[in-house]
Amino acid sequence: MADSLILMTPKTLVADTPEAVADQAAADFARTIETTLTQQERFTVALPGGVTPKLFFTRLAQAPYRDQIPWKKLWVFWGDERCVPPEHAESNYRVARELLLEKVPIPSSQVFRIRGEDPPPETARAYAKVLHDFFKSGEASPVFDLILLGLGPDGHTASLLPGTAAVQEERRWVVENVVRSLQTVRITLTLP
Repeated sequence: MADSLILMTPKTLVADTPEAVADQAAADFARTIETTLTQQERFTVALPGGVTPKLFFTRLAQAPYRDQIPWKKLWVFWGDERCVPPEHAESNYRVARELLLEKVPIPSSQVFRIRGEDPPPETARAYAKVLHDFFKSGEASPVFDLILLGLGPDGHTASLLPGTAAVQEERRWVVENVVRSLQTVRITLTLP
C-alpha cells in the first residue's frame, strides 16, 4: 500500500501440477486486490516476465477472475523487459497482453509498459520517469501494492542476473543491464 509498508509472511505452496500453482496464485492475487481496495482507491502491480507467469496470466483471464477482479482499479507495470519491440516473441509485454490484458476490461491508459524497442539507456531513464511521475515519490522509492517475480534457473529475478551490474545498483530505480552470459541487454527494476 502506498502509505504503509506491509511485510507479508512467506508462504510455501506445494501443488501437484503447474496448473494448481497458477490456480492458487490467481486466488491469492484476487484476494490481495480485494483486501487492498478496502483501504485505497487503486491497486498497483508490477508483472513478471519470462515463462513463469504464462499459466497465471491465462488463469486470471478466465472465470471467475476475469469477472471478479475490478480491473478498472488496477494500474499495471513491469519488473523487467527484454530490449525487443512489443510484438516480438520474447517481449514480456506481448505475453501479458496476449494472455491477459486483451482478455480483461483494464483501461489501456493504466498499462505502463517498458519500451523495449528504444535505446536501452533512454528506456531505463524514461521508465524511471514514468515511476517518478506516477508515484509522485520525489526521491523516495515507489511503493507498489504487489510486485510479482519469477525465479530463473540461475537464481535471477526480474532481470537481476547473478554477476551483473544491476544487482549492485543502489540508487537508480531502473537500469539497462548488460547480460553477457545471454549476450543481451535488458531493462530491469532494481532493488531500490
